[in-house]
Amino acid sequence: LFSGVTSANETLSDYINKHCKTRCVSEMQLLTATVKTAEALDIDFRILIAIAKLESGFKPMARNAQSFGLMQVNYPVHKRKFTSKNIVDPFQNVRVGGIIFKECLNRSRGNIRIAFRCYNGFGKGGDPQYVIKALKTFQEVKHLTI
Repeated sequence: LFSGVTSANETLSDYINKHCKTRCVSEMQLLTATVKTAEALDIDFRILIAIAKLESGFKPMARNAQSFGLMQVNYPVHKRKFTSKNIVDPFQNVRVGGIIFKECLNRSRGNIRIAFRCYNGFGKGGDPQYVIKALKTFQEVKHLTI
């Protein structure tokens, strides 16, 4: 009944393992990529962890149509933001996903709900429930022991 609830002492590693069984990003890669990106963009790194969970289930090699990696970045749309050809590299992919989220946050004047909707491309085929899922996942991540 409460399998989706994050316990008070659940670690990020536990959380990744709960949501990803094979070919998962390591806790250290995810933390390093999200913290470094978040510091550079002045956003909460836990937002980026939540997006990675929702978008790829913590799988760096995830692909859906033209979207790739942990953050499911649409490569044709955002290719100029990449600084290397390895678009599924966790550090590169999280950096670009973070830039996209920050652009969405700026456009929404800091409204996280609108920024999540923007990131998912709602109105352009995105998931109408994405904002609810994103806010729930962000709350789960906030309660992890990191």
